[in-house]
Amino acid sequence: MISPTSGLLQNRPRRARSSSSRSKGLSRVASALAALALSLAIGPEVAAAPCPEPASSGAGLPRMAGIDQIAQQALSGAPLAGVSIAVMRGADIIHAAGYGQASIELGAGAGPDTVYRIGSLTKQFTAAAVLRLAELGALKLEDDIRAYIPAFDTRGRTITIRQLLDHTSGIASLSAIGPAMRYPELDVTQEQVLGWLSAAPFDFEPGERYQYNNSGYWLLGLVIERLTGETYSAAILRLLADPLCLTSTRYDAAADIIPRRASGYVHRDGGFSNAPPNSPTRPYAAGALLSSVLDLVAWQHALFGERVLSQTSVSLMTTPSRLGNGRPTAYGMGLAISTFNGRTRIAHPGGIVGFSSFLSHYPETDITIAVLSNTMGVELRALLEEPIAQLLMAPAR
Repeated sequence: MISPTSGLLQNRPRRARSSSSRSKGLSRVASALAALALSLAIGPEVAAAPCPEPASSGAGLPRMAGIDQIAQQALSGAPLAGVSIAVMRGADIIHAAGYGQASIELGAGAGPDTVYRIGSLTKQFTAAAVLRLAELGALKLEDDIRAYIPAFDTRGRTITIRQLLDHTSGIASLSAIGPAMRYPELDVTQEQVLGWLSAAPFDFEPGERYQYNNSGYWLLGLVIERLTGETYSAAILRLLADPLCLTSTRYDAAADIIPRRASGYVHRDGGFSNAPPNSPTRPYAAGALLSSVLDLVAWQHALFGERVLSQTSVSLMTTPSRLGNGRPTAYGMGLAISTFNGRTRIAHPGGIVGFSSFLSHYPETDITIAVLSNTMGVELRALLEEPIAQLLMAPAR
């Protein structure tokens, strides 16, 4: 389990009080946070071991000829500028390599340490941060989100943290709201997005059905900020990435110099072109993180090894949620649950301007597969992840 640091609740802003029930809820939350702050201030801190130096362009990392062949076939038959793949069995990396170009213009090859936009793989980091805060007593999954984001007008509906995490809130998705998508290259403020979400009609009543939704995770980013007193970027680093030595995992920022960052591409008319700019303020906590395949398999190993969260919280992430009528969905919290070749697959795809991603974990065989590409709109599950899984695992009987 990651140990909390003493700065968890710095500069926490006040929240508005609009009803007696919400005031009671805020009082409970404030009391819990005050107690948590005291415990963190007096609790022992264990010095973290220094992080190892990241692997340099795959030096010393294992490779499997069968996976190399799958990747080369994909490169020759699909519009891929570059792709990186890492596979972990148990605690061991059994394959890590890059193929094609991280930058076509510079002629820079992709490697296992290449840094990509990971799109919706961001959601599992956001979910883990929220569940971490729940374990620390800072929130409850049944809390009304208006206790944390009073500026969001739910028009009287009660929407819980849980419903944001499992996509059952009924809130309109940002990807379907015209003003949110009109100028993707321009930064937006939190006030602007809250205004768009407050004005948009609900797709259904909370808890009534499942519908994949970026807005819920965007709002969860605000919850994390309200509770930690930090930016979402800083909170993810301190709560998750830094303690696990995920040195390539961070919030996207176009102005920052990020070693080994891949350029993003769009394939059209038989060739590649640079992907258009896309401000990370729009995907935010739903899709604005960067990472490498080496970081992602390490992240999954830590998550499923219960070094990030308790077994109870990991189970929440990996168990299909239920609607108000009791029917199960195929989604937990930040992770989807399916099967492949008769084996349980806990996974998530990602797609964002210039990039595609897929990350999967097979609990029965303890195999994790991370695939990242700097080409937009590529279905990496069918193209690479499933052939690799088939190579490594016989179908379950």
